[in-house]
Amino acid sequence: MVLRILSTLGLTKLTLQPTTGAITEATNLTILNVFLVRLGPMNEKGLVEVLIGTQVRPAELFLSSR
Repeated sequence: MVLRILSTLGLTKLTLQPTTGAITEATNLTILNVFLVRLGPMNEKGLVEVLIGTQVRPAELFLSSR
């Protein structure tokens, strides 16, 4: 049930068995794979840039609001 909710939110991809609808595979739930699921295939450099950007921008916003 939790995996189906995460799949609906676009945080993981599921592979279902066609006859029963049972989940046979799911992408792992690391932040890197969430980015790949949401943003599509990208090279390692692009993935690192996105990851660093998501860590630095909130810190900048927090520090600038003080």
